[in-house]
Amino acid sequence: MNRKLETLSDTVSSGIAQARDTTTDMLDSTSRAANQAVDRSKELASEAANKATEGVKLAKQRGSELADSATGLAAELHAMARQNPLTALIGAMFVGVLVGMMARGSRQ
Repeated sequence: MNRKLETLSDTVSSGIAQARDTTTDMLDSTSRAANQAVDRSKELASEAANKATEGVKLAKQRGSELADSATGLAAELHAMARQNPLTALIGAMFVGVLVGMMARGSRQ
């Protein structure tokens, strides 16, 4: 009887050890997968931040270029209006008429 009891005890102990080893392996595997997912998420977030930064820099540069162009155009128009005030007045009236016609056309 003691022999059977010892055999049963050994079998149960072996089963418990095997279950513990399997559980440990599964936990290690899950931990590695979670760490890989976190690392990949960090990489993707970093790439997205870099792309966003590049986009902001490009938009800032283009905005600055546009502002410089607008400033140059305004300076040219101002100089032209000083040199030829009658021409500038006629041009302004023409632009006003065009804007009025477009506004009227959009209401109908």
